[in-house]
Amino acid sequence: MEFWGHDYRYRSAESLLDEMEFLVETYGIEEIQFEDDNLTQNKKRAKEFVRFAMQDENLTPYVEGALGRWYPVKKAAAARPFWTEDPHRKIVHAQFSAGTVPFEFTRNWKFTILNNENVWAKAVNRVVVDKWTPEKAVDEMIARIKQVAG
Repeated sequence: MEFWGHDYRYRSAESLLDEMEFLVETYGIEEIQFEDDNLTQNKKRAKEFVRFAMQDENLTPYVEGALGRWYPVKKAAAARPFWTEDPHRKIVHAQFSAGTVPFEFTRNWKFTILNNENVWAKAVNRVVVDKWTPEKAVDEMIARIKQVAG
């Protein structure tokens, strides 16, 4: 395939996995990041890679390799000892197992405006810095929320 006037050679998902295993085993690499500006240039290849990456035997070690920065999307992976035996990750496991609530902006995009304006912190600032009463600061905040979100 040609990209910006240059030939571009694709590698299979298996080839990438082999190289990652080589880097980990040979050099002790602890983190791998994917940066491929051309991944979606070939949709078939992109789908093949995502399908490969989402297989339990590939996804679970990748998520666990992040040492708790990400949480598994599959219940079987979340139930593994990696998440239930470490005292810190056990807390994360308990939080996710109890259920999560989506942010309000997933229901109404207008909340992203309020989030960007930081209306809650502004209300606190009015009380702490400007010496407003909490009632006055909250009234201002609620008025802005109604103005934006309706």
